[in-house]
Amino acid sequence: MSKPFQILVAEDDPNDAFFLERAFDKGGVNVPIRFVTDGQQVIDYLEKKTPFIESRSKNTPMLLLLDLKMPRMNGFEVLEWIQQQPKREEMTVVVFTSSGLDEDKRRALALGADDYVVKPSYPAELLAFAKNLASYWSKPDSSKRTRRDTK
Repeated sequence: MSKPFQILVAEDDPNDAFFLERAFDKGGVNVPIRFVTDGQQVIDYLEKKTPFIESRSKNTPMLLLLDLKMPRMNGFEVLEWIQQQPKREEMTVVVFTSSGLDEDKRRALALGADDYVVKPSYPAELLAFAKNLASYWSKPDSSKRTRRDTK
């Protein structure tokens, strides 16, 4: 990738996180990736609260992959919180979920998600997702992309 950026992944299923991380590695997504396991941790990370010491830099993740069905605070609640934040334009939010319900997709997009992706069922599809992600973010000036650039 031409310019490093950070990805924050909110995923509570350790198996899904493992396979996604593996697909990122094989797909050429060679950037810092941080995994959190619930919606409250997403907010704590973005607010640079303990224990997320590495997030204390000025850099906000450029991409958040957000699961909807998580403990403590679900993805919809996280989207509502993000929508109220002043630096919202600096981060692309992709809902990455197992829910293929049209109602969930409409709600997530209405709450400000930039895209909605149903988690692939097969490893080859997950690898293709990772490669597409690597290709998109490796284009010139990818480090300057905002959420508006993905629409």
